Amino acid sequence: MKKILVFKTLIIFLLIFSGISWSHADFAGVPDKRGSDAVLRTLNNWRWGGSLSFTYRNIGARPIEIEIENQMALTDMYFRAEGPALQDTPFLLEFALAANGQPELYRLAVKNMTINRVELEVGRFLIPFGRSNELYRPDLYPLVTKSLLYASPGLDFVSRVSYPHPLFSSGYADTGIRMMYKPHAEPVWFPRKLTLYVVNGLQESPIRGRRPPDPRTFLILDSVSGSDVDWGHEVNFLADNNDTKNPGARIEWDYGDAAYPSHFSRAAFVNGVSAGLSGLIGKYDIEDRLSNWVWGADVGLRRGQYRLTGEFISGEVQAKWVTLGTSADATPPLIKDRYSESGYSIQLEFPFSELSFSKQTRAIFRGESFTRHGPVLNRLGEIFPDVPHIKTRVNKYSGGLNGQVNEYFMTKLEYGLWTFDQFSSIYQILWSGVLSF
Repeated sequence: MKKILVFKTLIIFLLIFSGISWSHADFAGVPDKRGSDAVLRTLNNWRWGGSLSFTYRNIGARPIEIEIENQMALTDMYFRAEGPALQDTPFLLEFALAANGQPELYRLAVKNMTINRVELEVGRFLIPFGRSNELYRPDLYPLVTKSLLYASPGLDFVSRVSYPHPLFSSGYADTGIRMMYKPHAEPVWFPRKLTLYVVNGLQESPIRGRRPPDPRTFLILDSVSGSDVDWGHEVNFLADNNDTKNPGARIEWDYGDAAYPSHFSRAAFVNGVSAGLSGLIGKYDIEDRLSNWVWGADVGLRRGQYRLTGEFISGEVQAKWVTLGTSADATPPLIKDRYSESGYSIQLEFPFSELSFSKQTRAIFRGESFTRHGPVLNRLGEIFPDVPHIKTRVNKYSGGLNGQVNEYFMTKLEYGLWTFDQFSSIYQILWSGVLSF
């Protein structure tokens, strides 16, 4: 009930803040038509939108690993409003529907051009990292599942003990301040966009035995079963997690046609080239002692309707795990250690034969690999002390079709295969219908 009340309150606040004003005549009880016209004109300048997807999934896992092999679900539901809350000041408000069906505040930010070629944004915004983090809605990414490097718990990810998991899932939004600078692109090597930001940082995983800190109390709960980073964003906590603020940056290059320096032909072999570098560093645990950092590089090539993209990501996380055989203890001893992860993703998109129900159809193929180097854990998440770190790898191969039925509806079909160096392979078949407006 409290979440619904907060949702309604914010919507009312948005309507009031978007231009509803009372003149002196209104307070005197005299209706003022000019105020109503101003409200309508202001609301016409706002953009309203949202998205949701209905997904069917069949997964080829052993019965001992998963209880539901055939699944139907409503996923990735968002509703947003964007417009000039104040003169020349864009305002963004977006809600996401949680797994329990309750709306949660996802983004709330105000942008303003402070000086020439510099844009300032304050609030809760998407972290500018890599090519995939800001592709968080189902109408933005081409396949049913997201990239393995930015997978979310559930449809996108297959979990294995001592195997890699994403350093954070795509759609990572955080509270802070961001500054974006678009320099004059005179030298060809000069970046087209430079972004600097400071945010609260990733949270601590909620499955490790304690809840996030409560700003109404000074009590800090003991870490009962260890600490690890909340890579799946299961904690939707708008306040901060500790005293450390996490700085980050992204540099982007974007060019037009590119041609080989040949005497025989000056025809462009690609119509566009883009590249980027991203980085983020900080601490995530409640005690402010465990650090994490991540950096990535990405590149994209375009030629007509053909798209080839590649991305590399690497990072390291300090964590605490329960010592082997002590999970049942009231206060089990913890061991602090670290694990590093790195991976790459290559994706090709190209036009496919037109289907009768689709205006435009694309075929997508994606190959990915993710590697972890870290301590050995058992199924209970306990660490084997005095055992050397091991290296594990998971690969994912995906292929599918994306059909744009009309302006508002998209349909997707995907086949995916996970391969492990010490476990059996797992496949899944997915279909999704995506509505966006």
